[in-house]
Amino acid sequence: MSSTTAERAATGPSDRAHPTGWVVCASVYLIAAGVYTIVNGFTMQEHRSFFTNQIIVDHYTLWAIVFATWGTLQVIAGAMSLTGRITGYMIGVSLAGVAVILWVLVIFSGSFPALIGVAINVAVVYSFTAGAFPEQWR
Repeated sequence: MSSTTAERAATGPSDRAHPTGWVVCASVYLIAAGVYTIVNGFTMQEHRSFFTNQIIVDHYTLWAIVFATWGTLQVIAGAMSLTGRITGYMIGVSLAGVAVILWVLVIFSGSFPALIGVAINVAVVYSFTAGAFPEQWR
């Protein structure tokens, strides 16, 4: 039994790990996706003409609150995963996956921002799932 295994067994499971390069990339993408979502939420509230009138985006205030809240959660999860918290990885993948669905819902009202939002969040999901966990955890 190596010293790290003995230390881990003595202290219990740890919620932190040294972030790999993929995790750093995904964390930066997740923070960028969160900021982008927050900005688009405020844009949806203040400059409604930027988004065309479609059936899905009818209540701009509700969607602006949803997008601003979701973006804030993404920034928090990105910061958590950047510090090496495993729960940040899991929350980040979940938030980015649901964010793809949110962006698809507004794809016909603001197509260019929605395509960018989908692309960034898909990159987050791929980066987290491609190399989030080190080899010793597998």
